[in-house]
Amino acid sequence: MEGANGVESSSNICTKIESEEKSKPQSASASSPRQAKKSTGDASSKKHPEKQEKQQRQIAKSKNKGKDQLDDGSRKVVKQIKLKENSNESVVKPRLPKRKVDLFSHLVQPEEGRILTEHFTMGRHNQVPEPIIQLGVQIAAGTVSGSGERCVLLLTTLKEVFKTYYTTPSNELPQRHMITFLNPCVDFLVQCRPLCHTMSYAIRHIKRIISEKMPPDTGKDEAVEFICEKIDKFLEDRINIAHESISRDVCKKIADGDVILIFGSSALIARVLYVAFVELKKDISVIVVDSRPYFPGKSQVKRLASFGIPCDYALLSSISYTMRAATKVLLSAHSMMSNGNLVNSAGTAQVAIAASFSNVPVIVCCEAFKFSPDAQTDAFVHNELGNPDDLLKLQPGVVSPLKNWDDIPDIKLLNLGRDVTPARYIDVLVTDYGFVPPFSSAAVLRKSESKFDVL
Repeated sequence: MEGANGVESSSNICTKIESEEKSKPQSASASSPRQAKKSTGDASSKKHPEKQEKQQRQIAKSKNKGKDQLDDGSRKVVKQIKLKENSNESVVKPRLPKRKVDLFSHLVQPEEGRILTEHFTMGRHNQVPEPIIQLGVQIAAGTVSGSGERCVLLLTTLKEVFKTYYTTPSNELPQRHMITFLNPCVDFLVQCRPLCHTMSYAIRHIKRIISEKMPPDTGKDEAVEFICEKIDKFLEDRINIAHESISRDVCKKIADGDVILIFGSSALIARVLYVAFVELKKDISVIVVDSRPYFPGKSQVKRLASFGIPCDYALLSSISYTMRAATKVLLSAHSMMSNGNLVNSAGTAQVAIAASFSNVPVIVCCEAFKFSPDAQTDAFVHNELGNPDDLLKLQPGVVSPLKNWDDIPDIKLLNLGRDVTPARYIDVLVTDYGFVPPFSSAAVLRKSESKFDVL
């Protein structure tokens, strides 16, 4: 049961999540017009066995649609882009942009029905491979939100593209042509959604490998094998091994009886808690703090509950009360600035400030490739905006009073994606290289860049 403090146990929240998922309409529901049309032809199909077999194959095919990553709307956009890749036409009809808050008017605001091919030419010699188009549609729709997840998906997609779609002109070497081949792909991804720091870092890393590490006289097959090997090494060293190292180091700071408070959802934080509870058998419990409008903490609670970890679920509005029960705070990172400030999902700064006033240590887990040479002191100049209409999504059956806010000129909605946590509210960083104070972020950045020489 939900108490007066607004905190729910993991069993209750998992039950609610499962009931919500069951209540969602299926993609192949019988109420769709296409299926209604099929049902009218059932009587005639009995007379024609061939038509009946064809309908059964179509039904079986529709059941397998859920196995793919893209939904029907995303598939439609990908198909439209491929059909019009040799022209300058827009994929979606133009629509008036949503009003933005003046302070953030310089940022790109994603909207449903936004034009994906505006200002982008897909000529005969600059065709974008289909996996890149699928990746662009996914990140534009927000189905892949974490910076680490977006980086991994980018690298695996580029590896597939090099293996399947890359061809070298007869009069040009792969070392020069590979970067020319990459540029239209990067331009398309930037147009779909501004690149996060990890994606930019991965693209720069690949280009440096091509220009500095690849021998000039390398053939096409050897060049593809070389770049795919380097991508695999990056994924193994910078992500898999880094997660294992960070998990082991953080567990040294976790003791029996600790109540660990986390915010939102993070694969790295889930890995740390799994190692502490399952592998090292430490007696811990977790408080998952979540926030609107996307509620990523629900999936995190479900993941931790599958490990057997006792969890409580609370909203960000109750952080001052929830922090009283916590003994440590674990946070992930979208990126780490050179001045020691942390950029993460909106609400992270509020959690860190509440922990600081309650004398609860704040531990930030961050892979080395997420460290940025930039210095950011606020969340106004560089940030990500979400779709403002997502703020209107309330409980099922509840209509927001601001449903028609577009018709009221004086109303503007702001769905801010990131915030900046000052370094003074962070006690320690845990990276691939061990424990580091937040003001030594520049040293981690230098060490991470020097590691490029051995890749």
